Amino acid sequence: MEKISALNFDNFLDYLNYVVSPASHFKSRPKTLEQWAARLGYKSSSILSMVLKGQRIPSHDLIASIAFDLDLSEDEARYLQLLVQLEKEKRKNKDCSKTLQYLNKLKSHGSFNRISLDEFSYISEWHFFAIKNLIFLEDFKEDYDWISYQLRGKIQPNKVKSSIEQLVKMGVLARDKDGNLKKPTKGYSTGDTIPSSAIRSHHKEMISRGHESIDEIEMALRQISSLTLAISDDDISKAKDKIIEFCQEFNHTFAKDKNADSIYQLNIQFFPHTLVKKGKLQ
Repeated sequence: MEKISALNFDNFLDYLNYVVSPASHFKSRPKTLEQWAARLGYKSSSILSMVLKGQRIPSHDLIASIAFDLDLSEDEARYLQLLVQLEKEKRKNKDCSKTLQYLNKLKSHGSFNRISLDEFSYISEWHFFAIKNLIFLEDFKEDYDWISYQLRGKIQPNKVKSSIEQLVKMGVLARDKDGNLKKPTKGYSTGDTIPSSAIRSHHKEMISRGHESIDEIEMALRQISSLTLAISDDDISKAKDKIIEFCQEFNHTFAKDKNADSIYQLNIQFFPHTLVKKGKLQ
């Protein structure tokens, strides 16, 4: 299949064109809409038909299914999500400026270093992501004891050293002409090769860190909230979309790529306490 690369993002500001373009290059192209809907996990093709005709905005779950089936990379799938968000805002006459900023930011990346499954297995542990972001601290220094101390002694200095070496080897971090750590010129992407088991393991680690923070971090420096609610099954996809929108805005508002003071983790879990009638989610 001919893939859409990040270099071609400028050609698309409409999510329908973005989907139809790669879909026309299926190696094993479905012969009917019903076949494609079945491949996406839907019993009926009616929803997919309405989406492709522009009569209905696709849910986050449908976007994820389409991205997987079209073999889109992580960044290409992210771009598709933003195009759908842009369409939602246009239809509701909402301010599109932030979404357009996110789109332009993805366009500016140009090309990406891809991380294979074997490589991802080396950096799926929580401390790799913390170390990667430490270089944005105003007082950062490549001192393994200092880094270990900043991470509250959760990893030893020798492990800090090997972790940095691995991140540089994979291109997640880079070095300037003087040998100092820096953010690489190219971004990096896990692509679409990472299995759900690896992602689940990563999420479990981050949730465990949140669990530890309840006893180890003073309340003034953390925010732990929970909410139990009754919800319609028909609103589950909308709720997930809202969470994703919140994460995007939160990151855009608070993430810094220089002169930061601390490294924080934001985890959001949204899951059912009771059985869900899956048929209603189709």
